[in-house]
Amino acid sequence: MRNTWIILILTAVVAAGIYYYFTKKVEYAPYDVITISNTADSIKQKIRVFEADDPLEVYYRDSTWSVADSTKLKQILTNGSSDSVDRGYREKTFFLTYNDEVYYDMELRKPDTAVAFGIDLEFVKENDTMFVQGKLQQGKKNISFRNPMMRLYKSFVISYNDRLPDSVRNDSAREYSRTQATKIVTVIRP
Repeated sequence: MRNTWIILILTAVVAAGIYYYFTKKVEYAPYDVITISNTADSIKQKIRVFEADDPLEVYYRDSTWSVADSTKLKQILTNGSSDSVDRGYREKTFFLTYNDEVYYDMELRKPDTAVAFGIDLEFVKENDTMFVQGKLQQGKKNISFRNPMMRLYKSFVISYNDRLPDSVRNDSAREYSRTQATKIVTVIRP
């Protein structure tokens, strides 16, 4: 009889533990954190990071990033290798530059603005190509990436076709746009 009570109490404790585990709310960080790690200091000093909220077009002219209305993009990571960004956005693009020679644009799209991302970047130079690699962390989920950085021209425009409002498109253009590139880089001055 005593063993029956022990088994019954243990079953109730385990059930309560399982219930608590599956019903607890996930705690979200108040900010997205972007970090540069495992990168040589000589490279880290030449890296600049800019952010833009859901841009349609971004202009680059002589080491200055701006949007269509000539508003300069906000520079982050100015005093170190880690910085935080407000998490309350749906779409954001980070522009990573190295020594005003190469760049990489990293687009982030969130299904939920309450979720915070951890962005861990690493810059690696192999032969004559600079690579950016890293992890995008959301809770226990990780997305790893590795991409080469593209050459910076003196003046160019990046247009994001997939962000055009529906009022600009008509039905036939909408079908055509599915086969088009989502991002176009137009060089103004090489």
